Amino acid sequence: MKLTRILALLITLVVAIVCIPVGFAEENPEEYHITMYCEGRSSPYSSTADTIIGQIIKEKFNIVLDFEVMGQDWNEFVNQRLVSQDFPEIALLRWDFAGSNWVNGGGALELDELFANAENIKTLNKSRIPLWRMDDPTGQNRLLKWTYAGGLDEAMGPRNDVMVRADVLKALGYPKLRTLSDYIDFLKKAVEMFPTDHEGNQTIGMCVPFAEAWGVNLVNIIAEKGSFTGCTLFPTMYNCAEDTFVDILEIPSVKEAYQFFNTLYREGLLDGEVFTTTCTEIAEKMNTAQPICVWYPSWMATSINRNLTANGWEESSYIAMPVQADSQVENGELRYLGIWQGNSSYSLTITPAAKHPERIVELMDYLASPEGLSLVTWGIEGVHYTWEDGVKTPTPEFVEMYKAGEDEYYQIGLGDFDMLGIPDGLNPYDGEPVHITGAQAFTQELYNDAIRETLAAYGIDLEEQIWNTEKGGWIESTHVNLTVQPSAQVFDPDSTEAMVSEQLLQNRNNYMSTLITAVDDAAFEAAWEQCLADHKALNPEICTNYVLERYAKLTAEYEAAIAAAE
Repeated sequence: MKLTRILALLITLVVAIVCIPVGFAEENPEEYHITMYCEGRSSPYSSTADTIIGQIIKEKFNIVLDFEVMGQDWNEFVNQRLVSQDFPEIALLRWDFAGSNWVNGGGALELDELFANAENIKTLNKSRIPLWRMDDPTGQNRLLKWTYAGGLDEAMGPRNDVMVRADVLKALGYPKLRTLSDYIDFLKKAVEMFPTDHEGNQTIGMCVPFAEAWGVNLVNIIAEKGSFTGCTLFPTMYNCAEDTFVDILEIPSVKEAYQFFNTLYREGLLDGEVFTTTCTEIAEKMNTAQPICVWYPSWMATSINRNLTANGWEESSYIAMPVQADSQVENGELRYLGIWQGNSSYSLTITPAAKHPERIVELMDYLASPEGLSLVTWGIEGVHYTWEDGVKTPTPEFVEMYKAGEDEYYQIGLGDFDMLGIPDGLNPYDGEPVHITGAQAFTQELYNDAIRETLAAYGIDLEEQIWNTEKGGWIESTHVNLTVQPSAQVFDPDSTEAMVSEQLLQNRNNYMSTLITAVDDAAFEAAWEQCLADHKALNPEICTNYVLERYAKLTAEYEAAIAAAE
């Protein structure tokens, strides 16, 4: 394998040298290192200078990205840098919560002039640039930021519903789980049939990472399993079917979700450590197949299944299953899968601290080109992928490297340049998934025998087909293009709406454990009614009315901007 790695690197360097732009060779700019701060990093390589793709970029632009994990709470990190005016050259921001303060504090360069000749950036992001302009907190529509990963492209990616043990599904006859009631009945039978895990620990019916920073929203997120979408940190959610925003606590499925977790609690089916458990602790439990089900973080399944297989417990691999509230099914609600044109949680700015902002944009423009986009998301043709019958296909060698999850895979450098404007979904230049890991052939290769057997029992080839009745699934879905909806929910941090929004969120959070641990139906109803009363006393309509007005305004502006760009 070392020989393969060396060969690949040599091929890379030859390709890179051949492709060095004439202008670069003549100008020979100095080596430019940019520190990219991130919340976490899987790769053992902290610099793109040590990766195959990074070497190509270095040869072309003499730019190296050096990654540094923040090592502290993200909000604290951003606030400290803002107060001290010690800006990184490129800043990663959750715009909804930090964008206004960051811009007003002088942390963002205007990008219009820098992007003036960046034709690839403008072509690739034609539908997104108007959205980026709308996020100028001064209302002047200046271009101050960009987003990467396009957002959560649910039309392509996983549905974070519920992970379920494959062996339990098999033992119970492969039920087509769907409603909250289905899961209660399923888990009652499952814990009786599988009382212990592979190391003799008592099994857990359902684990939920409520202790994550975003965990408190995992009850309200049931609304997204039907007609609604949107960040549940805000007081409203977007009704895709009716094109409007609704107060979260007025959505019937939200109350049902609290009742569901309360039922699990009273039946002894909910993890006893649920309020102090993060994904890290849940992963440890999953490594011995202790939970029958895990609510939400489906991205964990690949690594967990790899661990289970290595320990000889492949039959207990976890597979994604759908969930909807009973009322959503009774009302015939479609599952709306959002195609996000921009995700403000992954916003970046070039700051005044940037030594060479024009070189940053030059690199970004290359990454937005057909050649650059393919390079940093798929690697090298003939080494990491080939074209087979007109379809971009990962090579068997690449798939094996990924499965191994060791240095040889990380040394490729895939994903290292994503923060410089790489979108999600489909590549507009070749029609293939933007990232190699989104290829259907790749996904199927990652399935172990237990997952393949489970899918075959349901008459489908891919997990995502569960949400497609035309492909043999049992959840009827449709796609919705999301543009200004997220921005419509953003409040000026000093506004009355922002204050009320924070109070509404805190009220929901305060009642969360009380509702879930209610001793009986009467106690639950009493807690729910008090929660609603306290909620209404805060005047939630202040936020709802503001969002509706802002949504109408932004929609008109966005449509006008798109029309003007035609």
